[in-house]
Amino acid sequence: MSTENLTQQEAAKKLKELSEKARVCMFCTQLDELPLAARPMTLQECDEEGNLWFISSASSNKNFEIGDDKRVQLFL
Repeated sequence: MSTENLTQQEAAKKLKELSEKARVCMFCTQLDELPLAARPMTLQECDEEGNLWFISSASSNKNFEIGDDKRVQLFL
């Protein structure tokens, strides 16, 4: 594993490369609680700025959890 620091543009490019290879990640919410609330999510898009896009039902529990605490963690 590399420990090289990347510029913002290089980091976004690397994130795009890695996320598009994986396509599925574990999407975690409620980070202060154990066990973590985690569920598999399929990546829809990683834009040039490194923003990751997922599609989720408006009535999904994860959306309510994000409404309470916007911090999330992704495991690829």
